[in-house]
Amino acid sequence: MKRTLITISFFLAIWALYKTARYLYFKPAVHEGEVALPINVQLKDGSFFNLSDLKGKYVLLHFWGSWCLPCRRESPSIKALYDEFNGKKFRNADGFEILSIGIESSKSRWQSAIIGENFNWKFHTSDFLMFDSKIAKDYGIRQIPTLLLVGPNQQILGNSWTPDSVRKYLSDNIAK
Repeated sequence: MKRTLITISFFLAIWALYKTARYLYFKPAVHEGEVALPINVQLKDGSFFNLSDLKGKYVLLHFWGSWCLPCRRESPSIKALYDEFNGKKFRNADGFEILSIGIESSKSRWQSAIIGENFNWKFHTSDFLMFDSKIAKDYGIRQIPTLLLVGPNQQILGNSWTPDSVRKYLSDNIAK
């Protein structure tokens, strides 16, 4: 009996160690309270974008891929966030925008997915280098979907959020 308990304890410890290591490995490299790293990219429409241009607004950094089934399942929730909060006034911010960062290798599949998911915001970018893209490396993105909320002062408000946690945060900060 004692040997069985030792064996079970050993396997539980290994399992817990694995889960902790996996969690830490996939957690983005930026942390709550840090200033968001600069993002200077070319957008899907050919224009240039600088994250600092949206200072004063909440910005959702939406790391996703057209090939990623969990991303595609999450797409309606991301679209609903945009529809619900874009154009709203907040207590401490002038609005809400989404920057979708495609972790992609195929430009045509990425463009088709944006249309298919009805992502009607203007800020979409991808350099088609998958997880080797500059933004993914800078932010330590190793899995998708990943959502990072940037506050009006350009600080990271949280990493690895869900659409529901973003909705709650934004709802709690709408101007009355």
